[in-house]
Amino acid sequence: MLPALLRYHSFKMSGIINCATYSDGRRVANIQIEETTALEANFSLISISQNEVQKRFAGWAAIIAVPTMIAGIYGMNFKFMPELDWAYGYPVVVAFTVMVCGMMYGVFKRSGWL
Repeated sequence: MLPALLRYHSFKMSGIINCATYSDGRRVANIQIEETTALEANFSLISISQNEVQKRFAGWAAIIAVPTMIAGIYGMNFKFMPELDWAYGYPVVVAFTVMVCGMMYGVFKRSGWL
């Protein structure tokens, strides 16, 4: 995409130089406005691209927040936690964490965030 934009802008710049040489001031002003419009459109495309990256970062941050929260709760070393006496307590919590993260991944993937 960038080479095409560069070719477009170099073509426009050559048009500006020719019009400045062979035409009156009004024509040069019109081409300069077209050049400004093309640059603004390019900046809009860059902004849209940056928004896509931000969505990806937000999706991954949300997915990573789930195991971080669960690890934070277990890191508090509570004295009375029901799953501490149960033999399958930690495997169930790990499976639940993986399941929630997988569901979030699927939702974000379907919505186009990942």
